[in-house]
Amino acid sequence: MDRLFFGGLAVQTVMCTARPQMATIPPRTFDPATVQEGRQGTIRELPPAPASGVAKCCNGLRRRGKLWDITEAKIVVCVGRGVAKQEDIALAKELAKVLGGEVACSRPIAEELHWLPEEVYLGISGKKVKPDLYVGIGISGQIQHVTGIRDSKVIFAINRDENAPIFEAAGLRHRGGSLQGCPAAHRGIQVSFEAMNRAAL
Repeated sequence: MDRLFFGGLAVQTVMCTARPQMATIPPRTFDPATVQEGRQGTIRELPPAPASGVAKCCNGLRRRGKLWDITEAKIVVCVGRGVAKQEDIALAKELAKVLGGEVACSRPIAEELHWLPEEVYLGISGKKVKPDLYVGIGISGQIQHVTGIRDSKVIFAINRDENAPIFEAAGLRHRGGSLQGCPAAHRGIQVSFEAMNRAAL
């Protein structure tokens, strides 16, 4: 079997010569199967494994409310370090709202600046998404982040730096960094997205 490694920079061919054999598949790799009327399955309830006594819980952190699973979003608006002020996160949320999507971020926004929760940062050590439309605002596009968004149907990148790596992964590009007028901008994003979808048919 083939698998990506080094953040998707290379493909490794693996041959399993012993049993048992196991492979994992990322969420949303395949489209959901169609319902087959009359088909039934068998549910088996297995008892929990006995406690080994080796593991020990030292501390616990309470989850901050119930968060939307960003991996289920059809449209993702993602903010990066190019967003200079925390106040601009509200504008990104407004854009996501008018597009019918959800807000995500790069790792520094969540882990260093704490502007958004860690559950919504995308990348090789965060969540991997496969939306119909990904809008990256102020995202530089390092491989660690692109690994988490590479399966998006459409990638629209907004960045002041014309040499930003994100432009290499993007099908739609806009050189700029202002979030002002986001509600007015969403129609242009939508039109471009619909045009690319028609071209793919």
